[in-house]
This record gives sequence, C-alpha cells and structure tokens, in this order.
Amino acid sequence: MKKLFTVSILAMLVFALNLTAADIKAKEGESTALGKVTIQTPELLLVGAMNQSLQGLPVPLTFDLATGAANGWLYFYKQTGGDSKQVIAVTKLLGPMVGIEIPVANVIPELPYEPTTSLSAVTWIDSDVMSQNVRNNNDYKTFIAANPTVKPSIITLSVGVSLPNLTITDPYWILKFEPTGGSAYYCAVNAISSETSCFSEPVNGVNENNENGLSVSVSPNPASDIAIIRVPKELQSAKSEMYLFDFSGLQLLKINLNGVNELYYLPLCDFANGAYFIKYIEQNNSQTKMFVIQR
Repeated sequence: MKKLFTVSILAMLVFALNLTAADIKAKEGESTALGKVTIQTPELLLVGAMNQSLQGLPVPLTFDLATGAANGWLYFYKQTGGDSKQVIAVTKLLGPMVGIEIPVANVIPELPYEPTTSLSAVTWIDSDVMSQNVRNNNDYKTFIAANPTVKPSIITLSVGVSLPNLTITDPYWILKFEPTGGSAYYCAVNAISSETSCFSEPVNGVNENNENGLSVSVSPNPASDIAIIRVPKELQSAKSEMYLFDFSGLQLLKINLNGVNELYYLPLCDFANGAYFIKYIEQNNSQTKMFVIQR
C-alpha cells in the first residue's frame, strides 16, 4: 500500500507540474537503488533501460544512445542464496534521485531473458562508454544508415547472455533494435574489455526449410552435463544427418542418428561453456537450433 501511494503521488506531481525526468547514466542510480532494496544480502543481477512505458512508473522510459543516458534505470536484485527478488527503478525528479520498487512480474516479460548470475563483483563500464563503443562500430553504422529512425527497444547489462560469439561468463551490455519488417538487430559490448560486435538476430530454433512443420528441439537450455535432442520420428530417414557446431561455425561432431528413438542424449563434458548450434538435415528439411552450455 505504501509503495502504491508513493507511485501515485509521484504520478500526480509529474502530471500536475509537467515534469520530465532528467537523464542519468547507469552507475549514477546504483547507490540509490541499493538503498531502496529491502531483501537481505542482495546481489545485483541486471541493469536495464528501455524506450517504452513500464507499468508502475509515472513516466515513460527513454534511453538516448547519443549520450548513453536514460531518464530511468532498472536494477534487478536477488537475495544471495535465496529466491527473493526485487526490481528498483531509479529516476531523477525534482532534483534528487528517486527509487521506486517495481513488481518483478511487470519487468520479466519485457526482458529478453531472466538474469541468474551476479554482477556484484564486476567492475563494469558505464552506459556512456558503452554507447560510444556502439556508435563507433562499423556494423552499427551500416545498420543505422539503413534504419535511421530505429532506437534500441531495450538495453541490458548482465552475465550469461546466450548469443553467438559472446563469452557466456563475461558481462555484456546488450542493445536490441527492432526495425519494421526486419529481423531484430543486436549490439553487444563486453562490459569489461569494451569489445563490441553488432549483428542481426541469429538463427535460434528457426526452421530454415521445414515443409511438414515438425521441429527438432534441444533441452535443457542452458545445459550443463547432457543436452537432449528430440528428433520426431516423422523427420528421420536413412538420409538424415545431424551436426554440432560451435559459435564460430566450426564443425565439432557428426551425430549418428541410427537407432535413435526420437531422443538423442549428447554428453557435454568435452565442450566448454558457450553457444553451440545443432544442424539437422534430411532431404528437403533443414533446421538449425542454438543452445548454450553453462556450468
């Protein structure tokens, strides 16, 4: 009730005084967020910003790639060794920083994935440095020249990002762009080294040429010890072939499907953490699935 009352008062002030939140960098709001957290021994899992409205906030969220600043940042916390979670939004209204608790259920659907790994011990680059690296990237320059009005829909900083060519144990700033009529586009900035790459959305469980609508699947994802590959019987034939590739496209394994009864159990003990692809080929049917090894 107190939280709802606080948000309502802020909303009335915003509308009555026609206020706009001042833009801040991600690190500027971190101490305010931590001071607002009520769970014991909190660890930071994710920092994020958006270019959209979010239920529970008095103003729409905006992020400016030209400066790396946003009018509000989200800080996702989890209790160390426990299951309690909290999301604190920090914005700057009427001068000081203001922290507002947002229901976790309002935030999770907007994220590309739910974070699980702590950022607390990471010394990460701030959002302005991240933005400069993106703006200087040649692939991004080509993309934005063709899509000059597109803004990043969501910006996140976390560990354990399951995208190709990224080290899953490193923290990354991820910017997602959604051009009209095109595939999603990502820019990833290593939050320690500042190494930057920008690329179109990778094939991830998409049927490249799947005439009968049946689908190969890989579970669990992420996997640690064994990946279970399900190949429907209707897809199998004497000409079926399946391959394992790493994120660079290097073929690691040709998988023999003879005698497989829909499920194939792939041991992962010989493979390092990271993103991998299963490529299935059967005459007129070709499918590629991405999965992640994370221990």
